[in-house]
Amino acid sequence: MGQDRLIEALLHFKADIMLRDDNNKGTPLDWAIYGWTHDDILAKTNRQPICAAFLVGVGSPVTGAMIAHLDPEEDGLMLAILEPEIIEQKKDK
Repeated sequence: MGQDRLIEALLHFKADIMLRDDNNKGTPLDWAIYGWTHDDILAKTNRQPICAAFLVGVGSPVTGAMIAHLDPEEDGLMLAILEPEIIEQKKDK
């Protein structure tokens, strides 16, 4: 998680940003958010927001469920990246 250079390389080869893993059914954006919020399990690398911004920038959709558990005080950086995308997606509908 937090592997922004890997994401960039995979996208160069047209990797599917909506592909879900077999075990947990998470997308790459789901995993970037998970890595950011579970610092008790995985150390925050501070690369997850970069990954999230990159994935959102290439069209990965953001849902309310993805950010529902984020704490504005602790997760402000991730929220700053993700919240505007929910607003834009609502406008597009």
